[in-house]
Amino acid sequence: MAELPAHDLPSIVQGALKVIDQVRFFVNAMKELTDRQEQLRERCLELEREREAMQEREAAARRESEEMAEALAELRLAYEALVTEHEAGRQAFDKLREEHAAVIEGRRQLVEELGGVVGSLRTARGRVVLGAPAADG
Repeated sequence: MAELPAHDLPSIVQGALKVIDQVRFFVNAMKELTDRQEQLRERCLELEREREAMQEREAAARRESEEMAEALAELRLAYEALVTEHEAGRQAFDKLREEHAAVIEGRRQLVEELGGVVGSLRTARGRVVLGAPAADG
């Protein structure tokens, strides 16, 4: 190896210090990049967990929505059945009310007729009492 002159030694040291500074800068930059990459990786994992949890919540909400839609359909059917039943009950009630009114009217007419018969019997009995000696003969 060739020997360097002593007057070049300071410039060589300066050059070596520059290279060392550049290597240190490079190592520091790599360390910062590695740290940042680790932070980003952890953040990515966290976001992935959040996404999975959100997908699970979405699936649960979808199932709940489907169950609610089924329950609503069942309630609609039950409501329609109740409306039909109510209508049939109302019609039966109206018919019974008409029949009841007819029975009441028939009863009123019977009471009137019975009153007339009772009145006739009273009048006839009074005549019979007056004419009782004629009945002996």
